[in-house]
Amino acid sequence: MNTVDKSSQDDVFFSSIKSAVDLDFQNQINQLSKLNIPINPKEIRERCEKKFFANIEKELSKTAELNKQFLALIREDNLPLFDKIIETFSKISRSEEELNEKIRSFKKLADFESLNPDTLSQEEIKEIHQLGNKWFESGDYDKSLLYFTFLSAVDSKNQEVWLAKGMSEQNIQRYEEALASYSVVLNLDPSVLMTYLLVMECLLSVSKISEAEQIGSVIFRL
Repeated sequence: MNTVDKSSQDDVFFSSIKSAVDLDFQNQINQLSKLNIPINPKEIRERCEKKFFANIEKELSKTAELNKQFLALIREDNLPLFDKIIETFSKISRSEEELNEKIRSFKKLADFESLNPDTLSQEEIKEIHQLGNKWFESGDYDKSLLYFTFLSAVDSKNQEVWLAKGMSEQNIQRYEEALASYSVVLNLDPSVLMTYLLVMECLLSVSKISEAEQIGSVIFRL
């Protein structure tokens, strides 16, 4: 990865954080204004930032547990590929358990830089993706989710991975998690119509009618 690409990715990463914090900040400001409650912008922004990173830490912990299950599953599905993953990651972790502990220790998304696509060949990543698709097509969405969660860590700029992860989550009725995955897809490419339709389905499933209508208006403008 060259310096320009790394800088560009950092810009996307930090701008995404700022956008998420800004949105929460503005929502809280609006709510307090309606209630005529005194507003301390600095305090509110700090609270929004702490909330954001607390949620990130929670998601990373969950991802670490799913990746532990993934390693157990791929050992059964494809032992040579499992051995290759462990061999490749031995450069950063000496054992499967140490790898899981490393993932669990991550505190921010940028920490996944140590698990970037360079640690596995594109052919190996493609093979993992195909195994995930196999479980998805067979209707075993819990297992496909394990594959695509792992891929979201090692191939995080691939919108197809995040889309498949979201669809797996949606099919097992983890709608809020699916919405989070779809938001990454839209951040990577906001022009994919299918993603908006899936977001609408999730919002309707959790009875967020007005939000679904807003997404509908976005679709008509595409």
